[in-house]
Amino acid sequence: MSTLSVPIDSALVSEIVLRSRGRRDVVSIVNNVMSDFLERTYGDADIWSPEHADDAADESVGDKLREYGDPSKGLVWAHQFEPRLVQLPNGTQVRARPYGTIKVAEVKRQQLWFEGVALSPSRFASKAWNNTSRSAWRDLEVKRPEDADWIPAKSL
Repeated sequence: MSTLSVPIDSALVSEIVLRSRGRRDVVSIVNNVMSDFLERTYGDADIWSPEHADDAADESVGDKLREYGDPSKGLVWAHQFEPRLVQLPNGTQVRARPYGTIKVAEVKRQQLWFEGVALSPSRFASKAWNNTSRSAWRDLEVKRPEDADWIPAKSL
């Protein structure tokens, strides 16, 4: 590791030494604070150059693409008794609210995932309500990537 000398107010260094009774290393504190700052502000266009913000945004898109799959694809949800098909794009969240709790599944790579298992919407509804028979169209809510709010599945 190469080092660089940076002027720091001696009163700040003295305060760290006094409070810790010499047990804290000022250099490691400064390095930790700077690392934390860089991590918290990664991609912040108000702080960093426009080029950095653009690069960070591109990385974020790439990460989302790797995790969820092609956003133009998704899960096709067919209604059992009606000629109704709904496409839930990759990245869609599906929510159940059983017994005052909230359980959320996500569409990743054309499948609905809940607790590490790929399920149909019907099976997710059943599992959310302790393996009881449920109507997924009636009991679930959906929030697609472009939606601002949750939408009852029966409204899709």
